[in-house]
Order: sequence, then structure tokens, then C-alpha cells
Amino acid sequence: MIYKCWKCGGHYSDVLNTCPLCGAGGDMLVGNKPHFEIYLEKKGLDEEDQFRWRLRAANGEIIAASEGYHNLKDCKDTIEQVRQYARYAGLSEEFHKKKP
Repeated sequence: MIYKCWKCGGHYSDVLNTCPLCGAGGDMLVGNKPHFEIYLEKKGLDEEDQFRWRLRAANGEIIAASEGYHNLKDCKDTIEQVRQYARYAGLSEEFHKKKP
């Protein structure tokens, strides 16, 4: 996987802990901050490829993922909506008991 440096915009592989262009390390590297990744999911012959995003925590765990989008613009627009509305999101806990 290739990551991007927040400081200079340089790219580096996941085996490096510092940016090869500017020497930044630690929290200046995208791999060490929460970040969105956009990728193209390849479908079969009868289906159209789709853009998807996933949100990774600072430790690299995927904490949210999207549905598929037919174009990159819609995918990016949804990321911006998540960024905008997440700060206002409440918590709703609903537990459904099994009927005896």
C-alpha cells in the first residue's frame, strides 16, 4: 500500500516509517492518522466497477465503509457529508429481544 505524507505530500510505502522526501515521521504520515481511502472495486464482466471509501483509524483498522458509487464525484461528496454531519450525530441504542 502507498501512503501520503501530510507535510510535503510525498508518497511512501507502508514499510517506511518516514517520508523519503522530507523526512517527516510519526503523526505527519497518513498511515498514522485517521483518514479516508477511496478505491475502485472491480466487478465481474456483467457488472460496472464501483468507487467505494473506507475510514481507517490511526491504528489502521477500518471503522467505516461505504456502499458503491458509479462515479468518483458521488463518492467524494459522500465523504464530505460524513465529515460535515458526523459531529452532530447522536447515539441511538436499539436492542431487540428474541421472542420466547
